[in-house]
Amino acid sequence: MKLKKCISILLTAGLLTGVTACGGETGGTSEPVNGAEIGMETAQTSQTDQAMTDGNEESVNEFTYWLPLHPVTARAVTDLNEHPGALRLEEKTGIHVDYVSPPVGQELEQMNLLLASGTNMPDLFRFDIGNNYRGGVEGALADGVILDATKLIEENAPNFMSYINSSEDLKRGAYTDNGVLAYFGSTIPGEEMRGLPFNGPMVNKTMLDKTGLDVPVTIADWEEMLAAFKDMGIQIPFSFGCDNQFSGTAGAFSGAYGVPSGAQFMNENGTVKFGPLQEGYKEFLTTFHKWYENGWLDPDFLSKKQGKEIRTDFDAGLMGATVLHINSVLSAPAMSVQKGNEEAVALPVPYPVVNVGDRTHFRHHITNFNESSCFISAGAKDPVTIIKWLDYLYSPEGIQEISWGPKGDDRFEDTWYIDEEGKKRQSDFVTNNPDGLTMDEVLRQYLLRDTAMVWDWENQSLMYEDPRLQKGWSVWGDTADFEYEMPQTLTMTAEENDEYSKIMGDVKTYVNEMAAKFVMGIEPLENYDTFLKTLEKMNVDRATEIQQAALDRYLAR
Repeated sequence: MKLKKCISILLTAGLLTGVTACGGETGGTSEPVNGAEIGMETAQTSQTDQAMTDGNEESVNEFTYWLPLHPVTARAVTDLNEHPGALRLEEKTGIHVDYVSPPVGQELEQMNLLLASGTNMPDLFRFDIGNNYRGGVEGALADGVILDATKLIEENAPNFMSYINSSEDLKRGAYTDNGVLAYFGSTIPGEEMRGLPFNGPMVNKTMLDKTGLDVPVTIADWEEMLAAFKDMGIQIPFSFGCDNQFSGTAGAFSGAYGVPSGAQFMNENGTVKFGPLQEGYKEFLTTFHKWYENGWLDPDFLSKKQGKEIRTDFDAGLMGATVLHINSVLSAPAMSVQKGNEEAVALPVPYPVVNVGDRTHFRHHITNFNESSCFISAGAKDPVTIIKWLDYLYSPEGIQEISWGPKGDDRFEDTWYIDEEGKKRQSDFVTNNPDGLTMDEVLRQYLLRDTAMVWDWENQSLMYEDPRLQKGWSVWGDTADFEYEMPQTLTMTAEENDEYSKIMGDVKTYVNEMAAKFVMGIEPLENYDTFLKTLEKMNVDRATEIQQAALDRYLAR
């Protein structure tokens, strides 16, 4: 097979260059996170070609790249330096990359060790500095950990700059308040994908039909349905991926009362508010307490994770309703029958409201940027080469390589073709793999998708051609929005970040603990005023002021 020829070439390249690395995993570029159009202006192509060949004489044309791996990639490839996509990228760019990946599940730990030691830093690394480094991007710059490459990026990354300049939201979000480009090297979704909901309320239609009830719209409708589920003897009428922090509702239920679900801030028409301080948060907890007391809410909800226990139980036909990824409309019917249960038909239903005609302003949506960006270490020898290589991944050719892969190259199997209507389609090698690999496994084994800077929507949409999947977008998107969500790319000064972190570390822990106690009846809701007073003593008002200042600066960018 062509694969064997490819591996032979890669082994030869490895021996010649002395490439070494270790394997690992992360969800940093997990799909569907992003998507984008491939049809950019042809002028952009020539800009890329020029940028890739105009390096100065001192350019070394190689660098080290610390890159966490997607779990599926990690199962197929132990060393990205031996990945066929790495070979093709090197041939296309003329730049050699030495990939280094952390052990599976140890990404944060390993990067923290590197940052703490201050030695052996890779030239380029992908990491969520904003949420995992004290002081965020500004703090890392002040500490001399990363390079402020803003000017170099603006001069040497025409594809990225064209991308962010095409949208005011992207342009505003890509820079910090001080004008630092903080999201270069972040995967950006295409216009068609930004804002789409992929998680939302789901009901087992088979069970719902047996109740004789209509699709639930209001909280009262949900309570009538859950009561019927319990009376029918359903093992788990309702649960969700709480994971000890109430994050798994994706804004559902709490949004009916005008607040986010956890220890989060909200942006109500330019005014920052802390959700748990609002009256609606008490109403949300009161509702869930009622559901818990009535046996409608899973007694073990607190520790369950959405992608593990919740999806497993729902797809197996053991659960009446939940909040879940849209893919369950495909997986649940087969899984439930396989488990020996009645077929579970997963039905997306509207984000619930209190009154018919209300609209909730919190829901799941694809954000403008992936949280993890690429950062150039302060000690990198050749930042311009790194920038040009990354910019190639934002180009039409780079998007083509990462999203679609090879075609017409005798060394590799074709992974796509043009159909009779002139549309790109994935080849039979991908969709009906002779080795029994799933589509995702094939694509990640043969295409270097972990390096993606843009997901081509033409490619991504192939996974969502089934009308049942698209129904989730319309049902969730048409009945809820995310207008009250805080902007994704707010930045604080190093001083603000330090003060904010000290306050909110304890506040989040306290809110999560008390919310669980209120729902489970361990703490009576009559003591809610004491909860509010404690939050005031914990200086949450000052944290709100910091968030307001950050929002004001963001809006003024």
